[in-house]
Order: sequence, then C-alpha cells, then structure tokens
Amino acid sequence: MENRFLVDSEFLSPQALARKHQLETDPSSRKSHMEYLPGMEQLHSDVRDKVIGQMESYDPARYTARDVRAALDHETCSVEDFKALLSPAAEPFLEEMAARARLETSRHFGNTVYLFTPLYIANYCENYCVYCGFNCFNHIQRMKLDMAQIEHEMQVIADSGMEEILILTGESRAQSDVEYIGEACKLARKYFRMVGLEIYPVNTDEYRYLHQCGADYVTVFQETYDADKYETLHLMGHKRVWPYRFDAQERALRGGMRGVAFSALLGLSDFRKDALASAACTSTTSSANTPTPRCPCPAPACAPSSTTTRSPLWTWGSASCARCCAPTASSSPSPGSPSPPGRASASATASFGSPPPRYPRASPPASGTTSANIPGRRGTGPRGTSSSRSTTAAALTRCTGIWSPRGSSPSSTTTSMSKLICVTSRALCPSPFLPRLEDIARAGAGAILLREKDLSPKEYASLARPVLALCRRAGIPCILHGHPKAALALRADALHLPMPALRGLDREVRARFSLLGASCHSLEEAREAQALGCTYLTLGHIFPTGCKPGVPPRGVELLRQVCQAVPLPVYAIGGISPKQFPAVLQAGAAGACVMSGPMTCPNVRAYFQSFQDRAPGAERSQP
Repeated sequence: MENRFLVDSEFLSPQALARKHQLETDPSSRKSHMEYLPGMEQLHSDVRDKVIGQMESYDPARYTARDVRAALDHETCSVEDFKALLSPAAEPFLEEMAARARLETSRHFGNTVYLFTPLYIANYCENYCVYCGFNCFNHIQRMKLDMAQIEHEMQVIADSGMEEILILTGESRAQSDVEYIGEACKLARKYFRMVGLEIYPVNTDEYRYLHQCGADYVTVFQETYDADKYETLHLMGHKRVWPYRFDAQERALRGGMRGVAFSALLGLSDFRKDALASAACTSTTSSANTPTPRCPCPAPACAPSSTTTRSPLWTWGSASCARCCAPTASSSPSPGSPSPPGRASASATASFGSPPPRYPRASPPASGTTSANIPGRRGTGPRGTSSSRSTTAAALTRCTGIWSPRGSSPSSTTTSMSKLICVTSRALCPSPFLPRLEDIARAGAGAILLREKDLSPKEYASLARPVLALCRRAGIPCILHGHPKAALALRADALHLPMPALRGLDREVRARFSLLGASCHSLEEAREAQALGCTYLTLGHIFPTGCKPGVPPRGVELLRQVCQAVPLPVYAIGGISPKQFPAVLQAGAAGACVMSGPMTCPNVRAYFQSFQDRAPGAERSQP
C-alpha cells in the first residue's frame, strides 16, 4: 500500500493483528467502498454527480495569470473564478488574494474571532482509517460519559461564558447510539444557544430526531472527495462507504437541520480538487427541499457564531473546513418530547425542563411551526443568539454588529451605534440623498432600510442600485423594503415587508434572503413573522410620532412582551430619540429604527453619537 505510517499496537490480539494486516495488504479482503451496508439510506440525488463532475473536469494547468487577474477583478467569485484562484497560476497573487479575502471578511463580518467549545461525549470507534488516532486498532483510553457527566461538563463550559457547544462522538453506533446523542442534545439546550453535532453519518429520520432534540447544525468531514484515494485510507467500518458519507449533509437538511458543514482534510489527495469539491458542495442542490444559499464565493465557509454575548453573527471559517448553513423547508414538530427512530435502542434519559435563569429560553413555537424556521435559535435573545443562519433564510447574514444579544450589556466591541437601523425618506432629506446616506453609513448606522413607498418598482430598483453599492463599501447591510421582485433582480441579501406582503410571499422566495424582516404591531403578528421565517422584526410605533398623528403609541410594555415571547431580534420603531433609547434596550430590544433624525439632522455623526452617549454602559464603550 501507499501508506507509510501504519502502526501496530502491542496490545492487539494475534487475530486482530492478522485482520489488520490483511486489510492493509489485500484489497480483496475489504468490502466495496461504493456499496451501501444494510440500514443505510440511499438518496436519489444529483448533487454527487454535479460535484464530482466539477472536480474531475478541473485542470489547474489550463488557467493563466490573466484568468487569476480577471477573477480578482470581479466583485463576486464564480466557480470558474474559484478554479483560477486555486490554480498554480495564482501563486504570485497570494498576497493580493489574502488582502482581498481580508477585505471581504471585514466587509461582511467585521473584526471577529469565532469561538466554540467541542465536547467529546464518547470516543469509541468501529472504523479503521489508517491516518486516524481514534481508529479501532489503536490502543487508547476509551470512554463514554453518562448523562450526569455530560451535564456537569456542560455546566462548567457554560459558566465560562461560552454559548455554543459542538457535541462529538467516535463513530460507533454500538457505544453511542442516536438516542444517547439525542439526550445529550436535550441537555445542551438548557445551557447553550447553539448546538452542533459532529458524529457518524445517520439517516434522514435520525437527523430529524436529533434536530427535534435540540441540534442546530451538523458537521461531516468527507476527508477526501477522491473516491479511489478514499478506498485506500478507510479500510473497514461504516465510514468506508464513500457515497453514504457524501450524502450526509443532504440527509441532515432533509431531516430539518438548519445548518450543515462541508469539509475535506486537505493533503489526503489533490488539495486543489478537494477544495473545489468542498466549495461545489456548498453551492449545489438537488431539490427544492434543500436550497443552498447564494454565496459571495463558492467556497464560502460561513460559520454560525454565538459563542459569547459580545460576538457578531457570522464569521468566515477556513477553506479547509467550510461551514455553509443551507436553508431547509422541512416541517418538524416543535421540540418537546421527540421519539427516537425505531432503530434506536433505549438509553439514559435526562431532564428536558426549562433552562436555568442564566440562559432563559423563549416560549416554544406553536405546534406545526416549521422547526427549521426558528430564527431565534440563531437570533439575539437568550438561547437564540445571533448566529446560525437558520431556518430557511439566514445563512449568510451580512451584518457585523447590527444584531446584539438581548439582555447583554453593550461593550466596546458592540456599541449602541450598531443597534440603529436608519430608515430612509427622501422627502425629509434637506440635502442630496445619496451623499446623506454615505454619511449615515460611515457615522455608525448598523443598517440602512431603503423605504421609499412613493416609487414604482422600476424607480425603486434604479435607486436601490447605488444604495446597495454604498452600503457594501461601508460594510453594513442594505435592507430593501416592499419590493421583493426588485430585491431578487438586484441579488440583494436583505428584504423587509409589511405583514400582508410577507403572508403572500412564496416560501421559496422568502428563503432567498439572508435577512428577512417584517413590520409588526402586535404579539400575534410577531409570532406569525417568526413562523414565516423572518430573521428579525420591527415593532411599533412605540412612542408618539409625527408619522402617525393621532394614533396612540403601543408602548414599551408591548415591546417587552414581544422581546420575551419571540426569539428574534426585535427593533423598536416610532418616536425613538436618544432619550428613549435606554428604555428600548432595557425592554429587551436588539435596537431601534430611526428615520427623521438621520434624514434631517445637521450633523449625522453627532446624531449617532448622542445615542451612543445615552446607552447603558456607554462609559465603558468610550475609546
């Protein structure tokens, strides 16, 4: 064999050692790596053919420096551009590529470090992967935690301030079955806002069960997309079945998981082709049930981040471990007392009650709610931190500090400025409109909501183009309002709608937007907006405002009720001034929408600074 680092353990029995050597030296002794084992679900999907087709047709040598230059000059990266950037011709451009990558990272996600905590709950393995220290022929200390030990570990991790957990097991159904993993997920829901899994691949019904138990996303390393190389490295066990592992993410999405992660272990085979295949997986889909979000680059790696109360929503991950959270359209019952699939055996049980006050959870969604569409699980409230592109819509959220956790104190990294959405009105603006928006974007607005109701769709689209561009340059979201067709045509990532328009929008269209918001005026509408897949909402009007003369304000108490009941970022709107801003934040809102102030004030920067000065803890945020 090609493997030069095979190690024999002195603790192996003669029979085990003989079997190990046979697997290593006699390919005929190994089961076919393309043949499914009993109980493995087979999907009828074209994803695999598309990905392998891209990889096999890729010839790095055909790309030139001119192709690399063209790729770097493009605003977005196509598959062909990515192929050029992976080619040997790109080597002289590495510094420029790094600078461009840094710019794109900063533009979309700010200056962010993404943290999470992995927790192995069992390390038994039934596979023989020649490069892995966990393989079944290695003599290492094996352990399986019981539920009391798992909860203790989670308590310690949660007390450190971490708010995302990644639960891992070895690849052994016998030692860590699906129900055991599900019970661990139920425990994790008590302490963490985001629960990830890195376990052996399972079937769709089992992924659905784990999602109902509390899992948000799934990571599966394909190791290498080169099936022939894969065969020489994975000699025994369920992991040997290459196609079953390949389809794991699609099964997870069909089972309702809100996010999946694609990875190759670069170096096992041709790293360029494996990197390309990883990227192709994130931009390929086979059915309307698992739409993949449009990414700024086909090797996205968007990593959901909810690790601390001070972290923004998303961060870029490394190209060798690209996380791409794809929206799903799976309807699952709300978590409560899920039943494991029939093949799972009985296991230890654990408490699934309400979380402790330290991590209060919002009320569970009503029965029948699309469980993949629970943005609060990734939004900013307790247990719903802004971090996992959830559900159907939010995998590539383009904001850096626009959402910040409810109930947390402002910090130097997430100031009150980032909690303000500027709603536009050309009619109020005494100065040229676009230069005014440039100033607003630079002065500290967390986002610009382009709300120009008097324009026709064509006129609105014409205005939206330069506004999208200036927001892109400033690194903040531009949220288009009331024109879904224009937003789709302009490839916009964010859309805001009144509730009647949201109700009439097809689910597939809603799923196209990374940020989807709705204007709500009651607790019932807020809950409906959540069920329809919104990733945030506005609530108003909270205070008296000249925009609605004679209409009584809904008040801070309603704002508090909505923030407590709906696990989404809630932005107060209507009569918000620096004086009322602290009350809005104390009620649990993620921030506020302002219109007349930024549109009419003589000094935009001073206007936003006045909110900063009034925010709780502002003295700690000063440079």
